[in-house]
Amino acid sequence: MSLTHREHFKLHGGRPIAAIEALLDTAEDAEDMCEIEAHISEAAGQFPEEDFLHEHVKRLTALQKCVRGDNKVEVESILADLEDALDTMRKATEYGREELKLAQVEIDKIYA
Repeated sequence: MSLTHREHFKLHGGRPIAAIEALLDTAEDAEDMCEIEAHISEAAGQFPEEDFLHEHVKRLTALQKCVRGDNKVEVESILADLEDALDTMRKATEYGREELKLAQVEIDKIYA
């Protein structure tokens, strides 16, 4: 006859060694999960906000309207380069956040 862990506890005043080891493993897994989730959360928080350079772009756009000649061409070139860099950064940020979400989903599957 096989006893449940609860029945074993009531009868003998303790749990079988296997049950205790399983509980310890579960506790370690929970601690590992908390650490992993903290790292994922920290990583997600390191991405810049989408509009973090908005004011600089706005100022350059205003400057572009005021300058003439070679200076205007230079400001337009800088603005175009900045907008390209921002687009690349937005795509990389979106990809990074999506990958972190997928990592969290996979971890949830393991520890579920």
